[in-house]
Amino acid sequence: MKVLYTAAYAAGSTRARMLNVVRTGESFAAVADEAVLLTRRGPVRDRATLNEQYAVGSGFRWIQVPGWMERSVFPPLVLPWILRERPDVVVARHWTLPLWTARLGIPSILEAHDLKGARPPLIRRYIRAAARGSAFCGIVTNSDAHLRAYQEAGFPAARLIATPCAVQIEAFTLPESLPADPYPANGRPRAVYAGHLYDHKGIPQILEAAAQVPEVDFHLVGGTAEDLEQVRARIAEHGLANCHLHGMQPSRDVPRWLWHADVLLLPPPEGESPLKLAEYLASGRPVVAADQPGLRALVSEREVFWAQAGDGGALAEAVRQALAQPDAAAARATAGQALAQTWSYPQRARQMLALWRPELVPTEA
Repeated sequence: MKVLYTAAYAAGSTRARMLNVVRTGESFAAVADEAVLLTRRGPVRDRATLNEQYAVGSGFRWIQVPGWMERSVFPPLVLPWILRERPDVVVARHWTLPLWTARLGIPSILEAHDLKGARPPLIRRYIRAAARGSAFCGIVTNSDAHLRAYQEAGFPAARLIATPCAVQIEAFTLPESLPADPYPANGRPRAVYAGHLYDHKGIPQILEAAAQVPEVDFHLVGGTAEDLEQVRARIAEHGLANCHLHGMQPSRDVPRWLWHADVLLLPPPEGESPLKLAEYLASGRPVVAADQPGLRALVSEREVFWAQAGDGGALAEAVRQALAQPDAAAARATAGQALAQTWSYPQRARQMLALWRPELVPTEA
């Protein structure tokens, strides 16, 4: 079985979506005889450097097409590469490519986490492709809420599957002996956020919470140089001596920053951060999450402490609660870690491919 997985993203990108793409490519190599990842060239081309950046192995082949092949021109221009590979199935994180490959008779799956990228005529084309029994196999999304949205748009339920974003279980599982502590050893509690420093990820709410809980150190791990400067200016403006920036860290080193936290912060006021959620849960540390539908669809108060979405004061109160209730925090962290064990990349790869070959679904799923 040969799987070709493709996305019109650039190799070397630091965006979470590209990290997810590369690790998904690796997961197909774990469940197929051969796996190929096809993306655009980007700021990094060397394979060894890319493997290190994304914390993956060399089990899959990586094809990089010219970087200018993006958006609408991507499907027709990458078809020659795909046809030369002669894959048994194509999985594409691109809104139109599966229509092209299915038309050529190649079993094809669309990975699209929500309907935002689909204009009404496009989703109708997918509905027709599913109805006429073509080589188009179906759509993979990442939550039951999105699955329902596709059904409401008229897409047949039998051609849909919802599977959460996955996590590298072994990499994020808390080890018996912790590696070196990356934080200052000052004895103060640590509330940690790991990821990009965009406002829609909840950074304003974190800064507001830091102002209200001066006895706790808030650590932000990640962010581009430009975003770091903007957040640093806000921290200085509000005199937040308990707010610390650590910049972008290598993927392989991120678990260490999570393991040494007292509580992990997941505060996006809307939308989702499922990849970060999976990594947080797998790390075995207590999580405070924004109470919004995208996260409610994946976890409950059994695994996390909830804070009202978009409210820095509520985030501060939830941090206090998690720190003041160590037994409850430990119980939720343990439950979250158990849930994360069901979100491995190989299991997700099998579930995706089950739209093509149902027998690939693991018996325990």
